[in-house]
Amino acid sequence: MRHNTVATTNTNTPANYYSYLFPDSTVRIKDITANNYYRPIVHHIANVLDIKSPYFNNPFQGNIYTKYTIDSIGIEYIYKRKLNVSVKDTLLIYLYQNTQKNFGYGWVNGPSIKTDYGTDTVFHIPLNYLYDKNLPDAANMKVLKVLLEASDTTTGTFNKVKLFKSDFNVPANGLAVCAVGFKPGYSYVANDTLSKTKNYFAFITHEVKGAGTIPYYTETHSTIFNKADWNRSYIVNTTIRYNYNSLGWNGSYMPPAAFVKNYGLEDHGFWYKISTNDVGIKDELADRGFSLGQNMGQYNFLGSTG
Repeated sequence: MRHNTVATTNTNTPANYYSYLFPDSTVRIKDITANNYYRPIVHHIANVLDIKSPYFNNPFQGNIYTKYTIDSIGIEYIYKRKLNVSVKDTLLIYLYQNTQKNFGYGWVNGPSIKTDYGTDTVFHIPLNYLYDKNLPDAANMKVLKVLLEASDTTTGTFNKVKLFKSDFNVPANGLAVCAVGFKPGYSYVANDTLSKTKNYFAFITHEVKGAGTIPYYTETHSTIFNKADWNRSYIVNTTIRYNYNSLGWNGSYMPPAAFVKNYGLEDHGFWYKISTNDVGIKDELADRGFSLGQNMGQYNFLGSTG
């Protein structure tokens, strides 16, 4: 299943992008359509999977509070190789789970929230981050190292879905988090240009209501927590990576509501195959025809000058 629920609640046509994922901002990227150079602006990504969301199409056939297993995960991506096949780049996958109570609640408020969403506060599940290690700050994480092979290389700006086994158990009434970082298998120095001389990995993401719109949110207001949809995509940007964010987000992944209009990194392309021994479940990933190495579509670059 698609990790987010926007496909079932949003009637707009999303704007589709890709953004480079790199552990720091010392390297450069050359825009393939213009003579501009960029720094990577995203250094870690994550999302919360809330299977209990009322917007999912009843995957557990009525029993939304059952325990389940995430058998495998798919990530939509673009990957280019410039170096010898002996160089092995890696995706570092961090999985952890807990209940809503133990996660706690985070919120964003202010005049723009009132204007954009018609409420004074928008809630989310806070995800903690260690800037000195570039990984989640969470207990009992399952860490997967997923190698990127030459066969994972993509063509042009067309993307694929990288599938890997996870075998991750989530308790009844629990939430799951999947955080992802990219570990290059090569050395690099300041101002190396990824798009010219190095392998690089980019994740696929979507501005849900279309380009130039405010971040899309389903119901997460305090008066209806029992009906909340906690599915969210998050990023660690450069200000958090180096612990100088001036808006209070240091030590945290940022949800879409932390940004205003024109924010394109709302909904990352994550897919999950889940199973349970308690009830039947539908394999939506297979039903939609996704397979390892399949080209999915063409996307536009989303970056920042610097």
